[in-house]
Amino acid sequence: QRQMCIRDRSKDDLLNLSKVIDENLIDIFILAGFMKILPEEFINKYNGKILNIHPSLLPKYKGLNTHKKVLKSDDRIHGASVHFVTSELDEGPIIIQGKINVTDEDSEDSLKKRVHEIEYQIYPIAIKWFTENHIKQSGNKCLFNNEVLECPIEHILNHKSLHTYHGDLADSSNLHRLISEISPDEIYNIGSHSLVGVSFDVH
Repeated sequence: QRQMCIRDRSKDDLLNLSKVIDENLIDIFILAGFMKILPEEFINKYNGKILNIHPSLLPKYKGLNTHKKVLKSDDRIHGASVHFVTSELDEGPIIIQGKINVTDEDSEDSLKKRVHEIEYQIYPIAIKWFTENHIKQSGNKCLFNNEVLECPIEHILNHKSLHTYHGDLADSSNLHRLISEISPDEIYNIGSHSLVGVSFDVH
């Protein structure tokens, strides 16, 4: 397993790193607090291999100061999103999201802390899916097991009960396939009508 850490690099530095990256057979780029826009040439070369985590429920609140924007808009729901990186800021296909309720007592600092907790849960899940070839980018879409995700997968936090599917997938062959491919410590909401769920224990 080869790993590289890149921080505070200029555009030229990143482009020059391509040779080193290729020599080391890097398969995935994980951005976390990178706070820089990658050069379009770099993104195009490694299209579909770059993941980013963003502290909002994309497509809402791209860019900076997301917690401030949530409070200013009096939103009741906030969260984080993992997405593939494209040349447009925070525009790439969204893979998975985690949500929290915003309370009247919340501040920017409290939202930042709570959203960080979500980020620590959903980013490893997306990375695991990528390394196991469950997810991939296809144009402006995310595919899960070669099926287009019409909306992001929702990671449901802090549940310890058994949940079941509801809606369109309840009697389909996809139900059993998806259940068999989901780890027993994870719960996801796939689609607006179909709840994929198994026993979940918070670690």
